[in-house]
Amino acid sequence: MKNFFKKENEQKVEEYLTNKDTLTKDDYFSAAPENRKKKIGAVLILGLFFIAIIFAYLSFSKGHGSFNDSKIGISYEISEGITSGEETSLIVSCSNNNDVDINETKLEISLPDSFIMTSNDKGLEKSGKMVYWNIGRISAGNSEKIRIFGRFIGQTGDKATISSNMTYVPLNFNSKFQTAGSTEIYISFSPIKLTMEEKSSVPNQSEEDFVFEYENESDRSFSKIEINIDTGESFVLVSSSLDPIKIESGIISFEDTEFVAGEKRELLVRGIFDSEQDQEKMKAELYILEENGEMIKYAETERELKIEKSDIMITQTVNGGEGLIAGKNEELEYRISFKNQSGKEIKGLILETYLNGNFDESSIETENGTVNGNKIVWSAMKINGLAVLKDGEEGSVSFKVKVKDYFDITSAENKNFILESSTSVSVINYEEGSNNIKTVLASNNLETKVKAFLYVEAKGFFNDDGRIENEGALPPQAGKKTSYTVHLIAKNFFNDTKNIKIAAKLADNVDFTGKYINSDNRLLYQDPKEADKNTADTVNEENNSANIINEENETEEEKQQQDMTEEKIYYDAENREIVWEIPRMKANDGILNSTKEIIFQIEIEPQEENIGNAMTMISRITASAFDEFIEQEIKYQIDGIDTLLEDDYSIGEGEAIVTSSTASNS
Repeated sequence: MKNFFKKENEQKVEEYLTNKDTLTKDDYFSAAPENRKKKIGAVLILGLFFIAIIFAYLSFSKGHGSFNDSKIGISYEISEGITSGEETSLIVSCSNNNDVDINETKLEISLPDSFIMTSNDKGLEKSGKMVYWNIGRISAGNSEKIRIFGRFIGQTGDKATISSNMTYVPLNFNSKFQTAGSTEIYISFSPIKLTMEEKSSVPNQSEEDFVFEYENESDRSFSKIEINIDTGESFVLVSSSLDPIKIESGIISFEDTEFVAGEKRELLVRGIFDSEQDQEKMKAELYILEENGEMIKYAETERELKIEKSDIMITQTVNGGEGLIAGKNEELEYRISFKNQSGKEIKGLILETYLNGNFDESSIETENGTVNGNKIVWSAMKINGLAVLKDGEEGSVSFKVKVKDYFDITSAENKNFILESSTSVSVINYEEGSNNIKTVLASNNLETKVKAFLYVEAKGFFNDDGRIENEGALPPQAGKKTSYTVHLIAKNFFNDTKNIKIAAKLADNVDFTGKYINSDNRLLYQDPKEADKNTADTVNEENNSANIINEENETEEEKQQQDMTEEKIYYDAENREIVWEIPRMKANDGILNSTKEIIFQIEIEPQEENIGNAMTMISRITASAFDEFIEQEIKYQIDGIDTLLEDDYSIGEGEAIVTSSTASNS
């Protein structure tokens, strides 16, 4: 019976564990005390188990389950109306709307090229257009902000994008998460204006003016601006109100300074389109030097231009080309070519050329043309091609003219001379009622710059002004030494020049004594041996060092930019030359002001072969300089001097002829 009750109680406990609803209160209390203890223990175990599960769930929920990366955000605050160039502030906020903290938070901000950052309130790291902010920890439910100050640059309506990327590690996580954000900024107003005059079409192969207007409506002044005009390869610049600083790949660059607040200026560009296209594009961009040292684009303008092809095409060359640089007293030969591209036959043409500048009009020579002062006319009466020019046919005329030998120079403004040949072709109007006798079909201008003329004169004296005393045999005798003084005089005509170098080459058996007077009238002395060793070697050493450093990459233009810094005289022993270096000479130095001059003493020792003749002392004199107007080096060479001393009137011709010492003694 005992075993029966035990078995019955065990079955009841099992039924309770599997389905507690099957046990009644009476069943529970009817069980034996031992069995009741077992039942209570089982219930307690189950309760503790459920409590553990609930605690674990709450812990997980608090540490992990409550984090959601969608609750991490990046937002931006900036004013709606952005004025180009004016300082504004940008606020970037990083928010954590989770119930847990995030750690190791870092923010990368990518700023647009059009934004110049001036400062920030967090001491950010900056590399190029990237800004880095090491935030660290953002507590649950909090946010961190940074304020960035700077300027947006651009035209009205321009758009700029600011993008950010934030990395972080949530609490109780080991892996990194990231959140990205971006915003767009629109420039509502630009105070820097750049406009191009209204022009929809231009004639092909004819000069045309293009006017660009730029205005500073801001309250800031700028020390330097640059305007780049993209004209394309078919455009040839004739002149401009600002000198171009660079012309490359169809882009002409101009520089202007001190662009003050409220100022409006104009840039006039004159040029010729020589295009095979029906349309060309001209685009201008204005850059300003900002306080960070960068040239920043502030404005641009663009215009499509229809190219109007003329019925007649005209081209001009001078001495076989278009880019000639002329010198004074030089003879020039112009050739004018014309071609009918109208698609029809044209009759009764007249070709006219006007010469403007320092031409010698009396020297004009031409065949079949009529000369009247500075005007040359070719008519159908003498040129068959002008009488009837069929479609596609072409012809040419030519003339010769000399540049003046002497220019009128009365002031500092008389410099940078240009020779201009303006040619037009016209057709006679036969229509009744027409008010014009002729109609111009095409025109062409050709400008030729005049290079500087570096005038150098050498004079020799035995009896000079006494500042340097000469001595020795006179007439000079073979085997004996006689000293002379040589004056070098330099004048500079027409254009500003720099890096002037004048070299007087000593003839055989002639030496430099070391005595000289510089252009400041100071009497100086250099031991020729020491001068040979120190001065010439120093100059050569400097040149050699520069050549070694720049040998591979340095262009001729870059070499020329190594300007002379001081005037000096030295003896180049290797080339046996007295060298005079002058850093700069202004246009017409020596004409409008005093002449530059140096004096040095040489000593000759005639040989037997010199007997019976005047002896050469300076074999030749060369002069070179960089002409700043034509942007080229110019070179000249003049004859040397001998013992005839044409400028020393105290010496007769007989005292210039070398004699033998024996003949003199007898």
